[in-house]
Amino acid sequence: MSEAKTQGRLALACVDLDKCVGSTLCVQIAADVFRLAGNGQSEAVCAGSCESVVNAAEACPNMAITVTDSQTGETLFP
Repeated sequence: MSEAKTQGRLALACVDLDKCVGSTLCVQIAADVFRLAGNGQSEAVCAGSCESVVNAAEACPNMAITVTDSQTGETLFP
């Protein structure tokens, strides 16, 4: 989906705990969406702007984050 179509829209993130190594890159990029859980892995705590959530997912070294458009359910990443 183009950036113009997702501008101002919210995205949902899902972290695959089998892949997450706790690099903290997602937290650094989208701290309003991600946090580190007690086990040292990331977790998504709310929806966020499509741009910031996709940027966080793209930065994940293990591609542990799946992003979907909160309105349409369309997969935005990967």
